[in-house]
Amino acid sequence: MRAGLAIVALALAACGGPSIVWHGTSRDLAHEAHVVRDGSGARVIVDGAERGAWSEVAYDALRWTSRGVVVPVRDGERWRVLGPDGAGDVFDAIADLRVAGDHVVYQGARGSVWQLVVDGAAVASSSAPIRDIVVDERGAFAAIVRAGAHERVVRDGSASAELPLGVRDVTLGAKGRVLAYVVTTSDRREQLAVDHTLSEPFDEILELAIAADAPHWAALVAEGDHTVLLLDGRRVTQAPLLTHLRIGDDGAHVACLSPAPDGGSIDVLLDGTAIAHHRRVDGERLAFVPGTGTLVFLAEDSQGIRVVLGDRASERYESIDGPVLAPGRAGWIGRRGGRHEITIDGVIVGDAEWAGSLRLGRRGHEHAYVVRERGRRFVVTRRGRWPVPRLFVDTLVLDDAGRHWTALVPDAAARRLEVWIDGVPRAELDRRALEAAASGGASSPADAVRAVVAAVLDARGAR
Repeated sequence: MRAGLAIVALALAACGGPSIVWHGTSRDLAHEAHVVRDGSGARVIVDGAERGAWSEVAYDALRWTSRGVVVPVRDGERWRVLGPDGAGDVFDAIADLRVAGDHVVYQGARGSVWQLVVDGAAVASSSAPIRDIVVDERGAFAAIVRAGAHERVVRDGSASAELPLGVRDVTLGAKGRVLAYVVTTSDRREQLAVDHTLSEPFDEILELAIAADAPHWAALVAEGDHTVLLLDGRRVTQAPLLTHLRIGDDGAHVACLSPAPDGGSIDVLLDGTAIAHHRRVDGERLAFVPGTGTLVFLAEDSQGIRVVLGDRASERYESIDGPVLAPGRAGWIGRRGGRHEITIDGVIVGDAEWAGSLRLGRRGHEHAYVVRERGRRFVVTRRGRWPVPRLFVDTLVLDDAGRHWTALVPDAAARRLEVWIDGVPRAELDRRALEAAASGGASSPADAVRAVVAAVLDARGAR
Protein backbone atom coordinates (compact mmCIF):
# COMPACT_ATOMS: atom_id res chain seq x y z
CA MET A 1 0.00 0.00 0.00
CA ARG A 2 2.73 2.49 0.92
CA ALA A 3 4.49 1.85 -2.37
CA GLY A 4 1.28 2.82 -4.17
CA LEU A 5 0.93 5.95 -2.06
CA ALA A 6 4.54 6.86 -2.79
CA ILE A 7 3.84 6.65 -6.52
CA VAL A 8 0.83 8.94 -6.12
CA ALA A 9 2.90 11.33 -4.03
CA LEU A 10 5.62 11.52 -6.68
CA ALA A 11 3.06 12.17 -9.37
CA LEU A 12 1.50 15.01 -7.40
CA ALA A 13 4.91 16.45 -6.59
CA ALA A 14 5.80 16.46 -10.26
CA CYS A 15 2.80 18.70 -10.84
CA GLY A 16 4.17 21.20 -8.32
CA GLY A 17 1.44 20.74 -5.71
CA PRO A 18 1.36 19.11 -2.28
CA SER A 19 1.88 15.36 -2.17
CA ILE A 20 0.07 12.82 -0.01
CA VAL A 21 2.81 10.72 1.54
CA TRP A 22 0.61 8.69 3.90
CA HIS A 23 -3.10 7.98 4.22
CA GLY A 24 -4.72 5.61 6.68
CA THR A 25 -7.62 4.87 9.01
CA SER A 26 -7.89 3.54 12.54
CA ARG A 27 -8.67 -0.15 12.73
CA ASP A 28 -12.22 0.61 13.94
CA LEU A 29 -12.67 2.85 10.88
CA ALA A 30 -13.70 5.75 13.14
CA HIS A 31 -10.82 8.06 12.19
CA GLU A 32 -8.93 8.92 9.03
CA ALA A 33 -5.58 10.68 8.70
CA HIS A 34 -3.41 12.09 5.91
CA VAL A 35 0.19 13.26 5.91
CA VAL A 36 0.70 15.86 3.18
CA ARG A 37 4.07 17.25 2.16
CA ASP A 38 4.74 20.46 0.27
CA GLY A 39 7.72 22.73 -0.25
CA SER A 40 7.59 24.10 3.31
CA GLY A 41 7.26 20.84 5.22
CA ALA A 42 4.54 18.38 6.18
CA ARG A 43 1.03 18.67 7.54
CA VAL A 44 -1.06 16.17 9.51
CA ILE A 45 -4.78 16.12 8.73
CA VAL A 46 -7.04 14.05 11.00
CA ASP A 47 -10.74 13.63 10.21
CA GLY A 48 -10.52 16.60 7.86
CA ALA A 49 -8.95 18.97 10.41
CA GLU A 50 -5.35 20.15 10.05
CA ARG A 51 -3.21 19.36 13.12
CA GLY A 52 -0.34 21.69 12.36
CA ALA A 53 2.55 22.16 9.95
CA TRP A 54 5.81 20.39 10.74
CA SER A 55 9.29 20.02 9.33
CA GLU A 56 8.85 16.23 9.22
CA VAL A 57 6.27 13.62 10.24
CA ALA A 58 7.52 10.15 11.24
CA TYR A 59 4.46 8.36 9.90
CA ASP A 60 6.24 4.99 10.05
CA ALA A 61 5.86 5.29 13.85
CA LEU A 62 2.23 6.48 13.71
CA ARG A 63 -0.16 4.85 16.16
CA TRP A 64 -3.90 5.11 16.84
CA THR A 65 -5.98 5.56 19.98
CA SER A 66 -9.77 5.66 20.11
CA ARG A 67 -9.45 9.47 19.93
CA GLY A 68 -7.22 9.68 16.87
CA VAL A 69 -3.60 9.77 15.74
CA VAL A 70 -0.40 9.71 17.81
CA VAL A 71 2.76 10.40 15.80
CA PRO A 72 6.26 11.90 16.26
CA VAL A 73 6.71 15.21 14.43
CA ARG A 74 9.81 17.36 13.94
CA ASP A 75 9.45 21.02 14.79
CA GLY A 76 12.56 22.68 13.35
CA GLU A 77 15.45 20.67 14.78
CA ARG A 78 13.50 19.17 17.70
CA TRP A 79 10.92 16.42 18.01
CA ARG A 80 7.51 16.25 19.70
CA VAL A 81 4.70 13.70 19.85
CA LEU A 82 1.48 14.93 18.29
CA GLY A 83 -1.66 13.45 19.83
CA PRO A 84 -5.39 14.21 20.12
CA ASP A 85 -4.68 16.89 22.76
CA GLY A 86 -1.93 18.61 20.78
CA ALA A 87 1.86 18.35 20.64
CA GLY A 88 3.88 17.30 23.68
CA ASP A 89 7.18 18.51 25.07
CA VAL A 90 10.19 19.12 22.83
CA PHE A 91 13.06 16.58 22.63
CA ASP A 92 16.21 16.05 20.61
CA ALA A 93 15.02 12.54 19.75
CA ILE A 94 11.99 10.34 20.40
CA ALA A 95 11.91 6.53 20.48
CA ASP A 96 9.74 3.56 21.48
CA LEU A 97 6.38 5.21 20.90
CA ARG A 98 3.69 2.75 21.92
CA VAL A 99 -0.02 2.80 22.66
CA ALA A 100 -2.02 0.56 25.01
CA GLY A 101 -5.71 1.36 24.89
CA ASP A 102 -5.74 5.16 25.06
CA HIS A 103 -2.47 5.36 27.03
CA VAL A 104 0.59 6.71 25.21
CA VAL A 105 4.17 5.98 26.29
CA TYR A 106 7.51 6.93 24.74
CA GLN A 107 11.00 8.04 25.63
CA GLY A 108 12.54 11.33 24.64
CA ALA A 109 16.16 12.55 24.82
CA ARG A 110 17.49 15.96 25.76
CA GLY A 111 21.23 15.90 25.46
CA SER A 112 22.44 12.80 27.32
CA VAL A 113 19.31 12.47 29.47
CA TRP A 114 16.38 10.28 28.44
CA GLN A 115 12.91 10.76 29.91
CA LEU A 116 10.06 8.29 30.08
CA VAL A 117 6.82 10.05 29.12
CA VAL A 118 3.46 8.52 30.04
CA ASP A 119 0.26 10.23 28.87
CA GLY A 120 2.13 13.48 28.34
CA ALA A 121 3.94 13.60 31.71
CA ALA A 122 7.64 12.85 32.25
CA VAL A 123 7.73 10.20 34.98
CA ALA A 124 11.38 9.08 35.08
CA SER A 125 14.85 10.08 33.84
CA SER A 126 17.78 7.95 32.69
CA SER A 127 21.41 8.56 31.81
CA ALA A 128 21.10 6.05 28.92
CA PRO A 129 18.29 4.93 26.62
CA ILE A 130 15.47 3.41 28.68
CA ARG A 131 15.02 -0.35 28.32
CA ASP A 132 12.19 -2.90 28.61
CA ILE A 133 9.32 -0.41 28.55
CA VAL A 134 6.01 -2.18 29.22
CA VAL A 135 2.53 -0.68 29.49
CA ASP A 136 -0.94 -2.19 29.71
CA GLU A 137 -4.37 -0.94 28.70
CA ARG A 138 -5.10 0.29 32.23
CA GLY A 139 -2.10 2.60 32.05
CA ALA A 140 0.19 0.62 34.38
CA PHE A 141 3.78 0.86 33.20
CA ALA A 142 7.31 -0.22 34.07
CA ALA A 143 10.78 0.29 32.58
CA ILE A 144 14.51 0.06 33.31
CA VAL A 145 16.35 3.36 33.75
CA ARG A 146 20.08 3.93 34.08
CA ALA A 147 21.58 5.80 37.03
CA GLY A 148 25.33 6.03 36.47
CA ALA A 149 26.84 2.58 37.05
CA HIS A 150 23.51 1.17 38.25
CA GLU A 151 19.96 0.59 37.04
CA ARG A 152 16.55 1.03 38.60
CA VAL A 153 13.19 -0.40 37.65
CA VAL A 154 10.45 2.24 37.75
CA ARG A 155 6.80 1.35 38.06
CA ASP A 156 4.01 3.89 38.13
CA GLY A 157 5.06 6.14 41.02
CA SER A 158 7.69 3.87 42.60
CA ALA A 159 11.27 2.81 41.87
CA SER A 160 13.50 -0.04 42.96
CA ALA A 161 16.71 0.39 44.87
CA GLU A 162 19.89 0.69 42.79
CA LEU A 163 20.55 -2.58 40.96
CA PRO A 164 23.56 -4.00 39.08
CA LEU A 165 23.59 -3.49 35.33
CA GLY A 166 21.89 -6.20 33.29
CA VAL A 167 18.36 -6.24 34.72
CA ARG A 168 16.12 -8.12 32.29
CA ASP A 169 12.64 -9.47 31.55
CA VAL A 170 10.49 -6.74 33.06
CA THR A 171 6.94 -8.13 33.22
CA LEU A 172 3.60 -6.71 34.38
CA GLY A 173 0.74 -9.03 35.24
CA ALA A 174 -2.43 -9.47 37.28
CA LYS A 175 -3.94 -6.41 35.58
CA GLY A 176 -0.94 -4.28 36.47
CA ARG A 177 -0.82 -5.35 40.12
CA VAL A 178 2.34 -7.48 39.93
CA LEU A 179 5.73 -6.39 38.62
CA ALA A 180 8.55 -8.89 38.13
CA TYR A 181 12.07 -8.78 36.71
CA VAL A 182 15.38 -10.64 36.87
CA VAL A 183 18.53 -9.27 38.52
CA THR A 184 22.03 -10.67 37.97
CA THR A 185 24.21 -10.82 41.07
CA SER A 186 27.92 -10.05 41.26
CA ASP A 187 28.74 -13.77 41.19
CA ARG A 188 26.62 -14.24 38.01
CA ARG A 189 23.69 -15.88 39.74
CA GLU A 190 20.14 -14.57 39.33
CA GLN A 191 17.43 -13.24 41.61
CA LEU A 192 13.75 -12.81 40.81
CA ALA A 193 12.33 -9.49 41.97
CA VAL A 194 8.58 -9.30 42.53
CA ASP A 195 7.24 -5.84 43.37
CA HIS A 196 10.86 -4.78 44.05
CA THR A 197 11.39 -7.58 46.63
CA LEU A 198 14.34 -9.82 45.73
CA SER A 199 14.30 -13.59 46.05
CA GLU A 200 17.22 -15.69 47.18
CA PRO A 201 19.86 -16.21 44.44
CA PHE A 202 19.46 -19.10 41.99
CA ASP A 203 21.66 -20.42 39.23
CA GLU A 204 19.14 -19.18 36.65
CA ILE A 205 15.57 -17.92 36.43
CA LEU A 206 14.13 -20.13 33.70
CA GLU A 207 10.44 -19.24 33.42
CA LEU A 208 7.98 -16.83 35.03
CA ALA A 209 4.18 -16.81 34.95
CA ILE A 210 1.89 -14.22 36.54
CA ALA A 211 -1.82 -14.88 37.08
CA ALA A 212 -4.12 -12.85 34.84
CA ASP A 213 -6.66 -11.83 37.47
CA ALA A 214 -4.99 -12.04 40.88
CA PRO A 215 -1.64 -11.01 42.43
CA HIS A 216 0.01 -14.44 42.32
CA TRP A 217 3.03 -15.68 40.42
CA ALA A 218 5.02 -18.84 39.71
CA ALA A 219 8.54 -19.47 38.49
CA LEU A 220 10.86 -22.27 37.41
CA VAL A 221 14.42 -21.76 38.63
CA ALA A 222 17.61 -23.76 38.20
CA GLU A 223 19.41 -24.82 41.36
CA GLY A 224 22.29 -27.25 41.04
CA ASP A 225 21.13 -30.37 39.20
CA HIS A 226 17.43 -29.63 39.68
CA THR A 227 14.67 -27.32 38.55
CA VAL A 228 12.55 -25.88 41.36
CA LEU A 229 8.91 -24.81 41.03
CA LEU A 230 8.04 -21.71 43.05
CA LEU A 231 4.55 -20.40 43.77
CA ASP A 232 4.48 -16.92 45.34
CA GLY A 233 8.03 -17.61 46.53
CA ARG A 234 7.15 -20.96 48.16
CA ARG A 235 8.94 -24.10 46.97
CA VAL A 236 6.30 -26.46 45.59
CA THR A 237 8.42 -29.26 44.12
CA GLN A 238 11.65 -30.00 42.29
CA ALA A 239 12.82 -32.44 39.61
CA PRO A 240 15.82 -32.94 37.33
CA LEU A 241 13.94 -30.93 34.70
CA LEU A 242 10.70 -28.93 34.72
CA THR A 243 9.37 -27.04 31.69
CA HIS A 244 6.33 -25.25 30.23
CA LEU A 245 5.14 -23.39 33.31
CA ARG A 246 1.47 -22.36 33.50
CA ILE A 247 -0.60 -20.61 36.18
CA GLY A 248 -4.39 -20.35 36.45
CA ASP A 249 -6.09 -16.99 36.05
CA ASP A 250 -6.80 -16.74 39.79
CA GLY A 251 -3.35 -18.02 40.77
CA ALA A 252 -4.79 -20.94 42.75
CA HIS A 253 -3.23 -23.64 40.55
CA VAL A 254 0.07 -24.08 38.76
CA ALA A 255 1.12 -26.69 36.20
CA CYS A 256 4.24 -27.76 34.32
CA LEU A 257 5.85 -30.74 32.61
CA SER A 258 8.53 -33.05 34.00
CA PRO A 259 10.33 -34.93 31.21
CA ALA A 260 12.08 -38.18 32.15
CA PRO A 261 15.90 -37.93 32.03
CA ASP A 262 16.04 -40.43 29.16
CA GLY A 263 13.43 -38.49 27.15
CA GLY A 264 11.15 -41.53 26.92
CA SER A 265 8.14 -40.08 28.77
CA ILE A 266 6.71 -36.97 30.40
CA ASP A 267 4.78 -36.38 33.61
CA VAL A 268 2.16 -33.63 33.81
CA LEU A 269 2.33 -31.88 37.19
CA LEU A 270 -0.56 -30.00 38.77
CA ASP A 271 0.28 -28.09 41.96
CA GLY A 272 3.49 -30.11 42.18
CA THR A 273 1.84 -33.55 41.93
CA ALA A 274 2.05 -35.82 38.88
CA ILE A 275 -1.47 -36.31 37.49
CA ALA A 276 -0.61 -38.00 34.18
CA HIS A 277 2.23 -39.96 32.58
CA HIS A 278 2.53 -40.09 28.77
CA ARG A 279 5.01 -40.91 26.06
CA ARG A 280 4.71 -37.38 24.69
CA VAL A 281 2.92 -34.18 25.73
CA ASP A 282 2.73 -31.08 23.55
CA GLY A 283 4.01 -28.47 25.98
CA GLU A 284 3.12 -25.54 23.73
CA ARG A 285 -0.56 -26.54 24.01
CA LEU A 286 -0.60 -27.08 27.77
CA ALA A 287 -3.06 -24.56 29.29
CA PHE A 288 -5.63 -23.82 31.93
CA VAL A 289 -9.15 -23.27 30.64
CA PRO A 290 -9.59 -19.50 31.20
CA GLY A 291 -11.29 -18.64 34.46
CA THR A 292 -11.00 -22.19 35.83
CA GLY A 293 -8.53 -24.57 37.41
CA THR A 294 -9.14 -27.17 34.68
CA LEU A 295 -6.02 -28.21 32.80
CA VAL A 296 -6.10 -29.13 29.11
CA PHE A 297 -3.28 -30.69 27.09
CA LEU A 298 -2.49 -32.99 24.17
CA ALA A 299 -0.97 -36.39 24.93
CA GLU A 300 0.35 -38.92 22.45
CA ASP A 301 0.87 -42.67 22.69
CA SER A 302 1.47 -45.42 20.12
CA GLN A 303 -2.20 -45.37 19.05
CA GLY A 304 -2.64 -41.65 18.45
CA ILE A 305 -3.20 -38.24 20.05
CA ARG A 306 -5.76 -37.39 22.70
CA VAL A 307 -6.99 -34.17 24.26
CA VAL A 308 -7.05 -34.43 28.03
CA LEU A 309 -9.54 -31.99 29.56
CA GLY A 310 -9.48 -32.17 33.35
CA ASP A 311 -10.02 -35.83 34.21
CA ARG A 312 -11.46 -36.75 30.80
CA ALA A 313 -9.59 -37.93 27.69
CA SER A 314 -10.94 -37.63 24.16
CA GLU A 315 -10.96 -40.23 21.45
CA ARG A 316 -7.61 -40.85 19.76
CA TYR A 317 -6.95 -38.80 16.64
CA GLU A 318 -4.41 -38.69 13.84
CA SER A 319 -4.10 -34.89 14.23
CA ILE A 320 -5.75 -32.18 16.33
CA ASP A 321 -6.45 -28.51 15.65
CA GLY A 322 -6.65 -26.77 19.03
CA PRO A 323 -7.47 -26.68 21.79
CA VAL A 324 -9.37 -23.42 21.29
CA LEU A 325 -10.11 -21.71 24.59
CA ALA A 326 -12.66 -19.20 25.92
CA PRO A 327 -13.76 -18.40 29.50
CA GLY A 328 -14.90 -21.71 30.99
CA ARG A 329 -14.76 -23.49 27.63
CA ALA A 330 -12.47 -25.62 25.47
CA GLY A 331 -12.92 -27.04 22.00
CA TRP A 332 -10.94 -28.78 19.28
CA ILE A 333 -11.14 -30.39 15.84
CA GLY A 334 -9.71 -33.88 15.51
CA ARG A 335 -9.07 -35.90 12.34
CA ARG A 336 -9.59 -39.66 12.27
CA GLY A 337 -10.83 -42.17 9.72
CA GLY A 338 -10.87 -39.60 6.93
CA ARG A 339 -13.29 -37.30 8.81
CA HIS A 340 -12.97 -34.27 11.09
CA GLU A 341 -14.80 -34.21 14.44
CA ILE A 342 -15.66 -30.96 16.21
CA THR A 343 -15.70 -31.29 20.01
CA ILE A 344 -16.68 -28.60 22.52
CA ASP A 345 -16.39 -29.09 26.27
CA GLY A 346 -15.88 -32.80 25.74
CA VAL A 347 -19.02 -33.26 23.59
CA ILE A 348 -18.83 -34.02 19.85
CA VAL A 349 -21.05 -31.40 18.16
CA GLY A 350 -20.37 -32.24 14.53
CA ASP A 351 -18.23 -33.98 11.93
CA ALA A 352 -17.39 -33.29 8.32
CA GLU A 353 -15.18 -34.24 5.41
CA TRP A 354 -13.02 -31.28 6.53
CA ALA A 355 -13.42 -28.71 9.31
CA GLY A 356 -11.39 -25.78 10.60
CA SER A 357 -11.40 -22.26 12.10
CA LEU A 358 -13.19 -23.21 15.31
CA ARG A 359 -14.28 -20.18 17.35
CA LEU A 360 -15.95 -20.06 20.78
CA GLY A 361 -18.08 -17.19 22.07
CA ARG A 362 -16.64 -15.56 25.16
CA ARG A 363 -20.10 -15.45 26.74
CA GLY A 364 -22.69 -18.22 26.66
CA HIS A 365 -22.43 -21.45 24.71
CA GLU A 366 -22.15 -20.35 21.09
CA HIS A 367 -19.55 -21.45 18.59
CA ALA A 368 -18.69 -21.27 14.88
CA TYR A 369 -16.51 -23.23 12.48
CA VAL A 370 -16.03 -23.88 8.78
CA VAL A 371 -16.75 -27.23 7.11
CA ARG A 372 -16.29 -28.61 3.61
CA GLU A 373 -18.58 -31.33 2.23
CA ARG A 374 -18.56 -32.54 -1.41
CA GLY A 375 -16.70 -29.46 -2.56
CA ARG A 376 -19.01 -26.95 -0.81
CA ARG A 377 -18.06 -24.84 2.21
CA PHE A 378 -20.27 -23.68 5.06
CA VAL A 379 -19.93 -21.63 8.23
CA VAL A 380 -21.69 -23.59 10.97
CA THR A 381 -23.08 -22.22 14.24
CA ARG A 382 -25.69 -23.42 16.73
CA ARG A 383 -28.19 -21.32 14.79
CA GLY A 384 -27.60 -22.88 11.37
CA ARG A 385 -25.18 -23.11 8.45
CA TRP A 386 -24.36 -20.61 5.71
CA PRO A 387 -22.81 -21.44 2.32
CA VAL A 388 -19.61 -19.47 1.71
CA PRO A 389 -16.82 -19.40 -0.86
CA ARG A 390 -13.34 -20.26 0.30
CA LEU A 391 -12.41 -17.83 3.09
CA PHE A 392 -9.35 -15.64 2.77
CA VAL A 393 -6.84 -17.26 5.17
CA ASP A 394 -8.13 -17.98 8.69
CA THR A 395 -10.40 -14.93 9.08
CA LEU A 396 -13.57 -16.28 10.72
CA VAL A 397 -14.53 -14.09 13.72
CA LEU A 398 -17.34 -14.72 16.22
CA ASP A 399 -18.72 -11.94 18.39
CA ASP A 400 -18.36 -12.29 22.17
CA ALA A 401 -21.93 -13.48 22.67
CA GLY A 402 -21.81 -15.72 19.58
CA ARG A 403 -24.80 -14.05 17.91
CA HIS A 404 -22.98 -13.04 14.71
CA TRP A 405 -20.04 -14.22 12.65
CA THR A 406 -17.93 -12.41 10.09
CA ALA A 407 -15.15 -13.41 7.70
CA LEU A 408 -13.11 -12.14 4.78
CA VAL A 409 -14.13 -13.61 1.42
CA PRO A 410 -12.40 -13.08 -1.96
CA ASP A 411 -14.59 -11.76 -4.78
CA ALA A 412 -12.62 -13.11 -7.74
CA ALA A 413 -14.74 -11.38 -10.38
CA ALA A 414 -14.36 -7.93 -8.79
CA ARG A 415 -10.74 -8.67 -7.72
CA ARG A 416 -11.34 -7.52 -4.16
CA LEU A 417 -11.78 -8.84 -0.64
CA GLU A 418 -15.19 -8.50 1.02
CA VAL A 419 -16.22 -8.66 4.67
CA TRP A 420 -19.22 -10.95 5.12
CA ILE A 421 -21.47 -10.79 8.18
CA ASP A 422 -23.83 -13.71 8.79
CA GLY A 423 -23.52 -14.85 5.18
CA VAL A 424 -24.09 -11.43 3.55
CA PRO A 425 -21.37 -9.27 1.91
CA ARG A 426 -21.31 -5.99 3.87
CA ALA A 427 -18.12 -4.09 3.02
CA GLU A 428 -14.93 -4.16 1.01
CA LEU A 429 -11.78 -4.70 3.06
CA ASP A 430 -10.30 -1.33 3.98
CA ARG A 431 -6.58 -1.81 3.40
CA ARG A 432 -5.79 1.36 5.37
CA ALA A 433 -7.44 -0.15 8.44
CA LEU A 434 -5.44 -3.31 7.82
CA GLU A 435 -2.24 -1.28 7.81
CA ALA A 436 -3.29 0.40 11.09
CA ALA A 437 -3.92 -3.00 12.68
CA ALA A 438 -0.55 -4.30 11.49
CA SER A 439 1.33 -1.27 12.85
CA GLY A 440 -0.64 -1.38 16.11
CA GLY A 441 0.99 -4.54 17.37
CA ALA A 442 -0.87 -7.44 15.73
CA SER A 443 1.19 -10.57 16.31
CA SER A 444 0.74 -11.88 12.75
CA PRO A 445 -0.77 -10.82 9.40
CA ALA A 446 -3.73 -13.13 10.07
CA ASP A 447 -4.33 -11.44 13.46
CA ALA A 448 -4.27 -8.04 11.74
CA VAL A 449 -6.85 -9.18 9.18
CA ARG A 450 -9.10 -10.64 11.91
CA ALA A 451 -8.86 -7.38 13.87
CA VAL A 452 -10.10 -5.40 10.86
CA VAL A 453 -12.86 -7.91 10.10
CA ALA A 454 -13.99 -7.73 13.74
CA ALA A 455 -13.96 -3.91 13.56
CA VAL A 456 -16.46 -4.03 10.69
CA LEU A 457 -18.69 -6.17 12.89
CA ASP A 458 -18.33 -3.60 15.69
CA ALA A 459 -18.96 -0.64 13.40
CA ARG A 460 -22.21 -2.18 12.18
CA GLY A 461 -23.43 -2.79 15.73
CA ALA A 462 -23.47 -6.56 15.40
CA ARG A 463 -21.33 -7.17 18.45
